[in-house]
Amino acid sequence: GHFFKLLSAPRMIAFTSCSSAAALATSLFQCQKLGASEPVASFSLPLGNTINMDGTAVYMGVVAIFVAEIYGIPMPFDKQFQVLATGILASIGSVGVPGAGLIMSTIVFTQVGIPLEGIAIIAGIDRVMDMARTTMNVLGDATGAIVVSKWEGELDPEAGAKFAAEQEGNA
Repeated sequence: GHFFKLLSAPRMIAFTSCSSAAALATSLFQCQKLGASEPVASFSLPLGNTINMDGTAVYMGVVAIFVAEIYGIPMPFDKQFQVLATGILASIGSVGVPGAGLIMSTIVFTQVGIPLEGIAIIAGIDRVMDMARTTMNVLGDATGAIVVSKWEGELDPEAGAKFAAEQEGNA
């Protein structure tokens, strides 16, 4: 509960802007409030913002299977695995700006033989889906920062509370 409450600001920024890059500064601040160490959060959040597009990877797989079903293209296990692998690799190369997942879906479509015209089918709902996947990306990045801080023995919720009090005093 506390995790999701403190991350409500970065989630809202991500949801409304569809940009994980726009939520980065707020995510960094809130993760430090949760007790993540500054060095770990300052490294893992920008790294996650660049390569951890888990929401986008899931989206590309779902969209590829959905459009393949519409076109009646069989998707045996080997093609499904290809969609999974290509989606993950394409999401790593994706940028944290609105609409990037839709563009990167063309890579997955081309790889498994789905007609690119299928992009038009999903383009109408992409903005709403972009809101959801960007929020998922930001939550994944914040979770990574907290988990790595914990693994490194640097997660200190009391220091996070002190950091929050200092920041509120400076405001």
